[in-house]
Amino acid sequence: MRETTIYAAGTARPTGLRGRVWRATAALLGMATLMMAPARAAPPTAAQLFREPAFSQGQLSPDGQKVAVLVSGGAEARRSLVVVDLETLKPVVVGSFKGRDVDWHQWVNDNRLVFRLNWELVGPGRAAEGPGLYAANADGESFRALVANSRSFLSNSDEGNLLDAHTGVYHVSGLSADGSIVVGRPREVSRERVGYHELLSLNTNSGRTTDVASPVRATHWVFGAGNLPVAALSEVDGKAAWDLHQRDGSWKRLREFDPLADGGVSPVWQAPDGRLFGTGTFKGFRALYTLDPASGEPAAQPLLAVDGFDLSQPQFVVHGQKLLGVRFMADALATHWFDDDARAVQQELDRRLPGTANHLQFPRHGASPWVLVTAVSDAQPASTLAYNRQTRRLVRVGTTLPGLDPQALGRTRFERVPARDGLPIPVYLTLPPGGGTKLPLVVLVHGGPWARGANWAFSPEVQFLASRGYAVLQPEFRGSTGFGDRHFRASFGEWGRAMQDDVTDATRWAIAQGVADPARVCIAGASYGGYATLMGLVREPALYRCGIDWVGVTDPDL
Repeated sequence: MRETTIYAAGTARPTGLRGRVWRATAALLGMATLMMAPARAAPPTAAQLFREPAFSQGQLSPDGQKVAVLVSGGAEARRSLVVVDLETLKPVVVGSFKGRDVDWHQWVNDNRLVFRLNWELVGPGRAAEGPGLYAANADGESFRALVANSRSFLSNSDEGNLLDAHTGVYHVSGLSADGSIVVGRPREVSRERVGYHELLSLNTNSGRTTDVASPVRATHWVFGAGNLPVAALSEVDGKAAWDLHQRDGSWKRLREFDPLADGGVSPVWQAPDGRLFGTGTFKGFRALYTLDPASGEPAAQPLLAVDGFDLSQPQFVVHGQKLLGVRFMADALATHWFDDDARAVQQELDRRLPGTANHLQFPRHGASPWVLVTAVSDAQPASTLAYNRQTRRLVRVGTTLPGLDPQALGRTRFERVPARDGLPIPVYLTLPPGGGTKLPLVVLVHGGPWARGANWAFSPEVQFLASRGYAVLQPEFRGSTGFGDRHFRASFGEWGRAMQDDVTDATRWAIAQGVADPARVCIAGASYGGYATLMGLVREPALYRCGIDWVGVTDPDL
């Protein structure tokens, strides 16, 4: 696997998380294969791979005492919101609804949760129903409906207290003493644009709201202490601007810019100690900077940069006033630790769980010894474990798709393939269990197109194909986000042209490597991927044996 270089304040240390995991897993699987040969595990069924997750979205409470998770089960196999006490492992059902799934949740504070629902799919007649918004305590008490859906099947005694169904959640701090979150509603909505957003502070205990001040036409915010915005992004007539909130309540213009030609630093997060952080370009890739909280000016050098990848949507790991680390997406999800103790915990868990990438959640405050671990690999769905730093006890809390055998699944590697004009094209290549050459190949083209397509993690779609003997190629063609400014801008005006050439060149690379049988190649994708599938069949009829297009774009002007 490729080594990733991380530039942090005062350091330049090479890391190879995917390489370490790959080597350790390959060694373990290799030994297991020798011990078990010649038998080969049966491929998982479609039902096993595409079933509802048995356990998902584990979130450690801010005080580190409990875990909130979504659990599927019961006669209807709906997703319920459950809270597990980490000392006793006793579960409490917080929300469970007939014919409906809980599909998102967050801690409002140590004892209160907010969540949304999904609707049972029974046909287009329910398409207008929204997810609503609900809150409850960790013991299931003090339940309250906050935002209506079209049927208002759950409500308070006075339905007039519910916010309308277009209200969405904009910010949940996780540390709100009074149980408040920030919600919003778009106004002046048309097909072409949203005029502005109305921000409200919503008390999840009482359902009452108060206005939150924001610049007119703001569409994105960075929130700080007290659920108040400290920076706001506005977009008008193709131009964008960042404003900073001042102590006197006014807003100061930080900078104006063209979103498609932006090379400046944009605010992304305010730390509990008041420090402001932003992302901006460094050596052609988005990096993390500290900003002056008064002027918004960035430091001369980045705090953190990752060679070959954008650090555009960092997640910050905090305890009290201290920044422990930053999580980001490179070839896979990874974390850079600034804190030595947190780094030591990561190293200990990597030693004990050598076959997976292990992502840690620390308590936001307090002295709880518990750390929540999400362990995942290309051939293992996510498992959630709890680790006690004092006793070094490691407890499995739940697994997303239990019962899958890693030996029956494919292995994924990350490469960079040169396009015909020399631009490096990132690709993910998954081979069937046991590898092979001259394999039937499925080229999966992601949608967007300005989006990240894949990462090194478990994918049911990919593993369904790999477990049945197919190689799977996922090209991150030009325009795919996360791979630098040059890679993104090279897509402008190139639908069906250079963007399509990238898919073609990646496919021919797989053939030249001996991986793919040139007579058995299929291209497939949805949305833009469907467009690329159709264009691939038009432009390269001799390259693809078949194409599978779903919800594909056939008229880009629409």
